[in-house]
Amino acid sequence: TCITFLTYEMFLRYAKDKIRKQRENERL
Repeated sequence: TCITFLTYEMFLRYAKDKIRKQRENERL
């Protein structure tokens, strides 16, 4: 469970960072 939780947390961070970059690219 701990490993799954860490993987899920890393996935959320990656998704948030990806969305952030996409929004910045759209603004430009």
